[in-house]
Amino acid sequence: MPRKLCMENVRVEVYPEVSTWSGDISFQREKADAEQLRKEIIRHVDCRDAVVNWDTYGVCSFCGAQWTESKSSTHNGGCCDEDCKNMPPEGE
Repeated sequence: MPRKLCMENVRVEVYPEVSTWSGDISFQREKADAEQLRKEIIRHVDCRDAVVNWDTYGVCSFCGAQWTESKSSTHNGGCCDEDCKNMPPEGE
């Protein structure tokens, strides 16, 4: 039998116009602004709920480079000197 596609969790997502493209607003401020927008939507629209959500991604805690290794890895492939100190010895 061929695969059947089912859809669920139909929702409306609203993306506020914020100035994070220039990097001048912190994540905490952006999150607070989104929460305020969520409250305003609920107040003006008859809806069950509105949710504030965000994407996450890994970066090196030393230099900020995008994380390229598995989530359980303790190093990022040698992206900086500090990261290289966390690399396991050869053969492990």
